[in-house]
Amino acid sequence: MVSPEEKKALFAELDVLRKELSELRGKLSSVRNEKETNFRKKEELNKKISQLIGNVKTSKNERDKYTSVVKHEKVQRGEFNTHIREKLDELKELKNQRDKALAKINVKGDYTDIEREIKFLETKQETTVMSFDKEKKLMKEIKDLKKKAAEFKGIKEISGKINVLSKELNGLRDQSDSVHSDIQHKARESQEKHLAVVSTSTQIDELKKQEQETFNKFIEYKKQFNELNKSFKEKQAKYDEINSKVQEFRSEQQKEKKLSIEQQLRQKEEIINEKLRTGKKLTNEDFLVMQSLDR
Repeated sequence: MVSPEEKKALFAELDVLRKELSELRGKLSSVRNEKETNFRKKEELNKKISQLIGNVKTSKNERDKYTSVVKHEKVQRGEFNTHIREKLDELKELKNQRDKALAKINVKGDYTDIEREIKFLETKQETTVMSFDKEKKLMKEIKDLKKKAAEFKGIKEISGKINVLSKELNGLRDQSDSVHSDIQHKARESQEKHLAVVSTSTQIDELKKQEQETFNKFIEYKKQFNELNKSFKEKQAKYDEINSKVQEFRSEQQKEKKLSIEQQLRQKEEIINEKLRTGKKLTNEDFLVMQSLDR
C-alpha cells in the first residue's frame, strides 16, 4: 500500500516531468527546424556547385579549343610570313635586274615608243631615195633601236614578273593579316574563357567552404537532436511509468469512493426499510435514495 506522502511525491514528479517534456518538445522542434534548414541549404549549395563545375568544364573545353586553333593558325601565319619573305627576296632580285637593265640601255620612253620609231625609220628607208652613206647611217640607227627594243622587251618581261609577284605578295599579306586578326580574336576569346574558369573556380571554392560549414552545422544540430530525443524518450518512459501508477491510484480511489457510496446507500436503505416497517413518514431524501437503489 502506497502512503499519501509517496502519492504526493509521485504527483509532484509527474508535474515536473510534464513541464520538462513540454520544454523538450519545444527544443526538439527548434533543433529539428535548424537541422533541416541547414540540410536544405547544404543540398542547394551542392547543386549550385555541381552546376558551376559543369560551367567550368564547358569553359575549359572552349578555352582549349580556342588555344588549339590559335596554335594551328600561328603555324599557318608563320608559313605565310616565310612565303612573303621568299617572295620579297625574289621581288628585290627582279627589281635589281630591271634597274640594271634600264641603266644599261639608258632609254627614255617605253617599249612601244621604240617600236614606233623603228617602223617609222624602216618605212622611211623603203620609201625615200637617199645616198648610200645616209642609208647606211639609217640602217645602223634601226639596228641600234632593235637592239634596245630587244633589251627593253626583256625589261618588260621582268616588269611583268614584278607585277605578278607584287599581286602574289599582296594576296599573301592579306591572308597573313586575316589569320593574324583571327588569332587575336581567338586569343581574346581564350583569355576570356580562362578568366571565367579562374573566377568560377574561386566561386566554387567559396561555395564548398560554405557547404562544409553548413554541413558541420547540420551534423551538430543532428547530434543535439539525437541527444534531446534520447532524453525525451527517457523522460517520456519515466512519465508513462509514473502516470500508469497514478492512474492505478485514481482507479483505486474511484473504487474506494464507489464502495463508500454503496455502503452509505445500504445504510440508508436499512433506515428506510425500518421506517417502512414502523410506519414512519419518508423524507424527500429517502425517496431520492430509493430511486438510486432502483437503478
